[in-house]
Amino acid sequence: MVYITLARREFSVFPTKAYAQYEKITQSKTEREVDIWDGYAILRRICAVESTGDRHAEPRQFNSDGSPLWGNDPRTGKSIKRDVGACQENSWVWKAKAQSMKLDIINSLADNVTFAKWLFDREGSKPWNSSKNGSNGWGQPD
Repeated sequence: MVYITLARREFSVFPTKAYAQYEKITQSKTEREVDIWDGYAILRRICAVESTGDRHAEPRQFNSDGSPLWGNDPRTGKSIKRDVGACQENSWVWKAKAQSMKLDIINSLADNVTFAKWLFDREGSKPWNSSKNGSNGWGQPD
């Protein structure tokens, strides 16, 4: 289980549940450890498939050498700097929005997951439908 330090904050600027309720902080008396996937079991399963190929594994943000995890081009199988991190968000589509939310979806697990929660609250599982089916797809029963 992955735990990160977050603090509960209220914002009226961001209308979605994922970003409105939590803001990453580094120093505060209100810090507490929380399960990064709390309330998002389906998203955790989606991100596990997207980043590891195994719906039961822990989603990962980085390769074993510490470099950001980039997805593979489905045509060539080679790594391409488009889908990134634990939840494999399309950085070509979402990078500007993530930056406007002050999130670094490439170099931060917490930011990648926070953005995925925002996207999931907005669009459901649709952005990840390509990994839903198949023998180890996130939509398969246990």
